[in-house]
Parts: sequence; C-alpha cells; structure tokens
Amino acid sequence: MEQRRLGGVWWPALVAATVKVLLIPAYRSTDFEVHRHWLALTQALPLSQWYIDTTSEWTLDYPPFFAYFERFLAFFASRADPTMTHLHHGLEYASDRTIIFQRFSVILSEFVLVYAAHRLTKNRNFCDSRRFIMWALVIWSPGLFIVDHIHFQYNGFLLGMLLLSVSCLEEGRDLLGGFIFAVLLCFKHLFAVAAPLYFVYLFRHYCRGGLIKGFGRLMLMGSVVMVVLAAAFGPFIYHGQMQQLLRRMFPFGRGLCHAYWAPNFWVFYIIMDKIFAFLLLKLGFNIQTPEASFTGGLVGDSSPFAVLPRVTPLITFIMVLLALSPCLLKAWRNPQTMMFCRWVSYAYTCGFLFGWHVHEKASLHFIIPLAFTAVNRIEDAKHYLILSIVSSYSLFPLLFEAQEYPIKVVLLLLHSMLTFFGFSYIFGGSTSRGSNKNKPKPLIHWVSKVYLLGFCIVEAWGLLFHRIVLASSNYSHQLITDGSSAAGGFLWWLLLILNMILLIFGRVAATFLSQFYYENGGGSEWLASLTRSAGFPILLILHWFLRLRDKSTCSSVPFSNLWVYGIVLTSANILSSISLKYLPSSSTFSLIYDIQLAFVGAFIFIIIRRKLSLFIINSILMLSLSFFLLTAISDKPLFKHLLGLPSTAVYSVILLLYEEQTIVLHRRKQSFRSIIELLISVGFIATYFTVIALFVTGHWRRVPEEMSMFSSGEASYVMILILIAVSWQVCYVGLFGFALLVFSFLPDMIALVAFASMLATATMIVFDSEANSMKISAMVMAFWGCVCYVYQIYVEEVKVNDEEGRLSQSWP
Repeated sequence: MEQRRLGGVWWPALVAATVKVLLIPAYRSTDFEVHRHWLALTQALPLSQWYIDTTSEWTLDYPPFFAYFERFLAFFASRADPTMTHLHHGLEYASDRTIIFQRFSVILSEFVLVYAAHRLTKNRNFCDSRRFIMWALVIWSPGLFIVDHIHFQYNGFLLGMLLLSVSCLEEGRDLLGGFIFAVLLCFKHLFAVAAPLYFVYLFRHYCRGGLIKGFGRLMLMGSVVMVVLAAAFGPFIYHGQMQQLLRRMFPFGRGLCHAYWAPNFWVFYIIMDKIFAFLLLKLGFNIQTPEASFTGGLVGDSSPFAVLPRVTPLITFIMVLLALSPCLLKAWRNPQTMMFCRWVSYAYTCGFLFGWHVHEKASLHFIIPLAFTAVNRIEDAKHYLILSIVSSYSLFPLLFEAQEYPIKVVLLLLHSMLTFFGFSYIFGGSTSRGSNKNKPKPLIHWVSKVYLLGFCIVEAWGLLFHRIVLASSNYSHQLITDGSSAAGGFLWWLLLILNMILLIFGRVAATFLSQFYYENGGGSEWLASLTRSAGFPILLILHWFLRLRDKSTCSSVPFSNLWVYGIVLTSANILSSISLKYLPSSSTFSLIYDIQLAFVGAFIFIIIRRKLSLFIINSILMLSLSFFLLTAISDKPLFKHLLGLPSTAVYSVILLLYEEQTIVLHRRKQSFRSIIELLISVGFIATYFTVIALFVTGHWRRVPEEMSMFSSGEASYVMILILIAVSWQVCYVGLFGFALLVFSFLPDMIALVAFASMLATATMIVFDSEANSMKISAMVMAFWGCVCYVYQIYVEEVKVNDEEGRLSQSWP
C-alpha cells in the first residue's frame, strides 16, 4: 500500500517537472541574478565575509542555512560553468549553462515538496480521488510555477520543509517536527510568523505528562532547537558578524510595503490616507505630500503617510500577534493534531495581512498548507477556491512581459478548472439543511462570483481601456499613428478565437449528434457520411454575403485538384463514420482525434519538412500521453480504438492537401471567399460520390424503415441529420479560417484534440464512471498541449514584431 501511494504522488510530480522544463527559457527576474551572485559569493569568499561583502547590490540577506545551501550548489555550479561562480566576472552573467543549472536546481529541490505532500496524505483516511486532488493542488500550484519556475525562487523547497514538519506533528513525532521547523527558520526567517503557534502547540502537546516529565521534554526540545541555532549562527558569532547578519536579515528601512503591493490590510490603510489627504486639500488644509510614493514602489526609511499615523515595525508585530491570538488560544486549550495544518495556514494568513514589508509571494505560505484542509468539508473547499484564485491573480504583476502573459493566464485557468471540477466531484452529494435537503450546496456564492468577475473587468481595463482612456499625449499620438497596425493585430487575434470557437463547437456538436443518431436506431454508415458534406449549400449564403463586400476576382482551383480532394474527402468521411459506429462512447471516440494529431504531425515533418519547435513537440507528447491514459482506463477493447486508424490517416492527408491549397490561395492574395468557394466545390463533389455509393450499396432502401424505427420519432430523425450537416459545415469554416490565419492545420488539430479530450474525460467523469487521477491528468495534459501551440504562435508573432521594429529603427 505504501509503495502504491508513493508511486501515485510521483507521476503527477513528473508531469509537473516536464512542464517546468519547458519554462526554462521563460522570463526570469532579478532574483535569478541574486541567487547566482550568492553562488559566487559563497564559493569565492570565506564564511567570515559572506554577510559583509558588497561586490553586488544583491547582498546576502537570508539566514545561514540557506547560505550553506547556496555553497552546496556552488560546488556543482563551478563545474558546470566556472564563470557562473566568479565573484566579479560573473556579475549579470546568464549563459545557457547557468540558466539550465539554476532552473534545474529549483526543479530538483522541489521534490522535497512532493515527498512532504505524500507524507501528509499517507495517514489520512481519504479515497484516492481526494488524495490525488490534494496532491494536484500543491504540486500543480500556479503560484509555484509563476514564482519559482518563471520569476525564480526556491519557495517549493522551503514549503516542502514546512509540510514535512507538519506531517511529523500529525504523526505524533513532535520532537522531529520541531527540529525540522527550527531548521526551516534558519533557511528563511520569514516563516517565523508561525513560531508562536509552534511554541504553544509543542508546549501543550509535547511537554505534558506531569511536572517532571513535562519539564524534561521542554528541556529536550529546547536543546534540539539550540543545537540547530548553534549550527546556523555559531560560526558567525565566532567571527563577530552577528549584528551585521541580523541587520541584513531584518532591513526594516525598506518600508511598510513592497514595490509590488501585497493585497493586505495596509493597502486599505494607504488608500484611506490618500483619500483623506485629497479631501483635506480640497477643503483648503495644508497637507504636506510625502516625498516617497507607495504607488511608485520606492523604498524609504519610514512609511510616507500624509494624514494617518505612521506605521512602525513594532505596530505590525503587535497586530500580527493580536490576529494570531484566537488561534493560539485554541491551540493552548485543545492542541489537536489534525488541526495543526489549518492553524499554520491561519498563522501565515495573519502575517500576510498585517506584516511589515510583505511580498506578494508570501501568499504561498498559507495557500499551500490550506490545500490539505480543502477536501475535508465543503466550507473549506469554498474558502480555498476563492483564496487560491485571488492569490494566483495577485502574482500576475511579477510577470509583466507580453510573452509570459498567456502562460500566467493559462496556469490560473487550469488551476481554477481543476479545483472547481475536483471539488464539485468530491462534494457533489453534499446537501444543505432544511427544506432544500436535496439541493447541492454551490461551491461559489453569487457574491464571490461578482467578486471574481471583477478580476476580468480589472484585467480588461489594465490591458486595453486604461491605455486608451488615460493615455498621455505621446501615447495618444503613437496610438493614432500606429492605430491601423494595432487594430490589425487585435482583429487577427479576434478572428483566431472566433474560428477556434466555430471549429470546436462544430466538431464536438457533430460528433455527439452522430453518436445520438447511432444509439437511437440509425445504422447507415453512408447516410452518416453524406451528412458530412451535404450541408455545403449553406455556405452559398456566406459566399453571397462575402461577395457583396469583396468585388475582387478569385483565382479558381484546378478542376483536377477539386476531384482529387472530393474523392479523398469521401473516403475520409465513410471511414470516420464507420469508426464512430463501432466506438459508441464519446470518450472513446475522442481517442481517434489524438491519433489524428499524431498523423498530422508526422506528415508535416515527413512530407512538408516543416520545422517542429519545442512547444509543438511538447503538444504532441502531452496529447499522446493523454491518449494512452484514456486508452488505459477505457473499458473498450484495444482493437476498437484502432478502427479509426485508416480514417485518421486519410483525413490527415486531406488536411495537408487543403493546407497546401490554402497557402497557395493566400500567396495569390486571395480572400476568405476563395476558401469558401473551395469548400463548396469539394463538398459538392464529395456529396456526388457519396450519393452514388448510397444507391450502389442499397443503403437508400433502409432509410424509410430506419426513420420509422428511430426511437425519438421521424421528425427527430430528420432534424438530427440536418443538424449534423450544419455542424460539419460550421466546423469546416472554422477549420479553414484558422488555417488561413496561421497557414497550418496543426493548430486546428491540436486545439480540437485538446478540447475533445477534455470533453471526453468530463463525459466519463459525469456519466460513465467515477473520476480518478488518470482521468483528471488526461484532461490537464490535453489542455496543456493546446496551450503550448497557442503560446508558440504568440512567441513567433512577438519575434516578428521585434524584428520589424529593429528594421524600422535601422532604416535611414
């Protein structure tokens, strides 16, 4: 059992590690140079100079154990790249080896967090689904991805030590838990907010059993803590550096707030000070405006308030203790082992809300422990869901470059989806009291929904409307001169999203309607194949509308090519219809789309010789893993999964043929009307051949009997066939519109496979069987595969814009 559970936590950790490796070339903050300099400092200088050296502005300000940790890493770093650990030549140094080494040091050290997550769940009486959700909330935390693996820090490693300490206390190993926490404080002193809680709990829980026994345990615990402190600070006391070390660790002159505000109590305090100052100035009072500005993110020696009293570190310390007092009182009265993780989360929440110079990253200190209490009750799940979203959103300012924007948004959306659907599954049977006994409790109250909707409004304002409404004159001039290009870029993304919606909606709707047709008495493969092309007359309306707006002439496609496309499309339609007939489960049929993606990727590489980037390769790998996971957990025989292989191979070929024709039309400066004409022509030819096959095979004779025997009625039979035909045409419009924008069918396939896999997994969760870790992971990997390709498109666009900017600047 122990081995099975340990294996269960390691595979989601490996999935997370794979994603982290892909983030290696992403943006990195000045913290990257901070930790690189600490590697050089601890490698090049003797211990007596570590907290004195000022070679760089990024002086060492962490406790000694973290300095020892940097010295340990420096031993390997000097062998990976000697310049990395050179005190002077290494300043602002960021070679490829340096980046890879430091990124991997974070990835590998975070496995301490993985093991701690395993320790915290192994003794809890939870089912596999609850245990997996706890692991996923911690290991796949968007905050850790943003802060540690993009921005660059070692929070996962340190939080793993905190959770190890908590797990020891829950197992009744109080002495070991206290020892690990003392070690943690010597790694990073900001975790000391929970020290009062640890003291009260250990005093009441460990130091009990009578006066003599209790006093003996108190002395033992104190001795263990003193040994840890001596190992950490003893060498620096010997060298007479203790005062300098404490000055580095507690730089109170940095001010009340960090440059990037943490969303805590002091934000409201500062806003009230600004409001009072504004009102008093309007009323004629002489209010002196402070030199330092909170909104400027400047650092001063004191808190710059115009009206309200100045806040000192002592005041924040008292407020944190007052906020902690209810928790300390409960721990004193009844030191419950299984409540300690909740109390730790509460303690760090108090420090985050009322502490001095709090970083926005400190929200991880209470969000990560809170995840282990979220699956206990629906009330805990509600609190965690809102707090985790707010915490992750508050980290957005850390990633301010444009190319990282899709990453942080996708990470937040993935986490929100996983949390919401995971909790919905766990607490789906929870009911409220009273008359609404059978009514499930909502996870998100309407007030919370309005609050979360405010994030969307704030984000839209910050991205677009703030620059337009409050733009400076220079920016307004630039907006006017570059308005056409800016509008063009916005329109391109708008059309991209619109075609994606049409593609996904049309394909998924057509698939489910076809499944409904087979399950209710339909049995003609050729009739089902006919619905895939017979809806082409609908496109005549769109073509007529486009022709009114575009009077230019369109180059026609060679007639021989149209016949080839029509024959291939007919073959693909009939093979796909047969596959769907023998794969009645929508969750199983979606596997065909995964195989289809592999064919497209292979043909692109073999036939067209198009270069596959790292993100595209990752997309294919992630979707392939999703395919194998769904295959492993499906109750259908393996041979049925392979029935769609001929269909997908032929369909992949026709995608590449269409892609070639689409690019040709684009090079000829043809419009979207040319694509519609191509669809109409090929649809007519495919319908012609399909009708002939329908009569030759004799399937047309079955239609009256099939209609009369259709379980939903004759009217429903006709309506289903019409809706299938319309859905396929909507899908084709989105497919070729997308291809015209990005000159490739691969993103269409990736997007389709990703969302189809997600929908299929959700279908199995809701209808077929209960959810498990493999199903949820398949959904996450499929979505991540889609995101990787979208991000690749975004990166390529940024590169093109940068290149155009450099060319325009170099032009005489």
